[in-house]
Order: sequence, then C-alpha cells, then structure tokens
Amino acid sequence: MTTRELTSVERLLLSVMVAECGADAVVKAASSHVSAELAEAAKRVTLASRVDALTARERQTLLMYGAPSCYKRIATAQGLSLDTVRSNVARVRAKMSLRSQSEAVRLVQQLGLRA
Repeated sequence: MTTRELTSVERLLLSVMVAECGADAVVKAASSHVSAELAEAAKRVTLASRVDALTARERQTLLMYGAPSCYKRIATAQGLSLDTVRSNVARVRAKMSLRSQSEAVRLVQQLGLRA
C-alpha cells in the first residue's frame, strides 16, 4: 500500500468525525469498515489534536523528550530544575498516552514535529 497526503476535504471530514464521534470511535470504525489508510489518517489527526492541546512548555518538552534528550539536558535547555522536568514529562506522557520515551520519539517523527 502506498501512503499519500490527505486532501483538504478528507482532513476536514476526519476533523468533523473526531469532534462529533470521538477519536476512539473514528479509529475503530475506520479500522473495521474503511481502508487501513483512513484508519492511519484518523490516528494522525487524533495525535495532532492532542499535540495542539499541549501548553507551549509541554510541547517544547515533548519535542526535546522525543529528540531524545535526557532530563538533565532538557532541564538545562529550559532553565528548569530536574524535578520540574520530570513533572512536565509525566504530564506530557499522560496527555499523549505515551508509555515510554521511544513512543515519544516515534510520535515526534510520525507527526514531523519541529521546534
């Protein structure tokens, strides 16, 4: 299967579906009734909307955590204490449903996030 960019109409349709039905319902429906391509697009839209819901500090933390950077490097770059960085990373992981740093790395790469 080849991967292609979604058209603006497809992106709009997915956004409306996520808003009306919830992300999980859209992913489930797309997985079982529509092509795998649409299911993957729905996942990307869901993840992108979660990233959009992060605060600026949380987004910066996600980008560095997904670089990957160690907590000490993140703390130095952001001018924060290690405890604050640990707290920020925990909040980002919870909001993004990430179980590990490697998942954060994949997420940042998958969505093409840049600082």
